[in-house]
Amino acid sequence: MDTEPYRDDRMFVLRVTSDFRKIEDDTFSVTMKIDKEVDFSKPTIIVTYRNTARLPSVRVDEFPSRWDALEYVKKVFHL
Repeated sequence: MDTEPYRDDRMFVLRVTSDFRKIEDDTFSVTMKIDKEVDFSKPTIIVTYRNTARLPSVRVDEFPSRWDALEYVKKVFHL
């Protein structure tokens, strides 16, 4: 069982990015740099990380555009 402590009261944190590569086995390679130019029409992923010191990824959702990804976040978090 994972007993690594959480960094604060949030169990998970999200990252919205278009800076990724999809690999043949349906995995993703994501750079850890900030998206400098945001093109809202590019395919986008949301990576969900457990909010611990190592920030392990626990889920990746793929969207056809950043607009679609943001609509998903608004719907899930009732924004």
